[in-house]
Amino acid sequence: MSFLENNLTGEIKEIVSFENSYLIIDSVVAKLYPELTKAKNKYILKAKEENKNLETVALISKEMLNCSSNRHTRIVAVGGGLTNDVAGFVASIYMRGIDWISIPTTLLSMVDASIGGKTGVNFEGNKNIIGSFYSPKCIYSSLHFLKTLDAREKMSGIGEVVKSMFLTDELFKFLEINLKGLMEFDEETLSEFIKKCIKLKEQIVKVDPLEKGGIRKILNIGHTVGHALETANNFKISHGECVLFGMLFESAILKKYVPLEKYLPKMNLLKKILKGRKIKFDSSEIVKACKCDKKNENGKISIMSGIDGENHKEYFFSNEELIKCLEDVKAEFKEFL
Repeated sequence: MSFLENNLTGEIKEIVSFENSYLIIDSVVAKLYPELTKAKNKYILKAKEENKNLETVALISKEMLNCSSNRHTRIVAVGGGLTNDVAGFVASIYMRGIDWISIPTTLLSMVDASIGGKTGVNFEGNKNIIGSFYSPKCIYSSLHFLKTLDAREKMSGIGEVVKSMFLTDELFKFLEINLKGLMEFDEETLSEFIKKCIKLKEQIVKVDPLEKGGIRKILNIGHTVGHALETANNFKISHGECVLFGMLFESAILKKYVPLEKYLPKMNLLKKILKGRKIKFDSSEIVKACKCDKKNENGKISIMSGIDGENHKEYFFSNEELIKCLEDVKAEFKEFL
């Protein structure tokens, strides 16, 4: 069940202070909203990629045991995508699974991370390689949190919004018309984008909840190369921005399979959004990271097309084929490298 309002302060204060709750809250959010840290039992998480690991999961679990959290305890996650991923994973394994509630505080977590039940942590430098599907009982998205986001978090959220808008022709037209409002973080425009993203993802997840080769794979556009770019850049560039670059580079790789009239508008829009931004790009490092992606099959790397309207198709590349494609991409997009 999802709730989206301009300001859910009262409801959220009540949720985090519920007697048998265990609060997991992003340390930045805790400083900005100290009134949300009044819970008796809590863990303040430094939401950095280096902390998104099994050590943190073990530490939270130990703290929960120390304060006698039981099978009737519910975890309340307050923070962005990383906080939701970690908290949801802990909820899925603590005493074989307890309830949890998501209170996303970033645009990325409102449109993506809190929806669909994907939880997990990084392992051996690989993104989200250990995890589970475990949905929250409720999601409370309060737009007032977006007013305190920094530029990095704004861009990260924009990346996931743009990804969703690429999934249907109707949504892409909406993006083209309202891009200015999205980039300027206009509250009314953001609200419309969030509603559309939530509706789309909930529809997709309902049909293919565990990503067993069905429609849910279309949510992976930009993510094969995007996740690899995160790893290759030591997580110094936000997830959403890496997804935007991933969409740009994956689209270039797949352009020979796509009609030009479908390809050009989306490529031009991506280049417009990313203008002036730079990213470290090493073809061998990217392929090395791609090889660990969960979507791969039969030793080949999976890339999902997101530029051919609603004709989404999955393509597979050997390591050698993808390195050659990435070298071509490197030559084509020197302004971003």
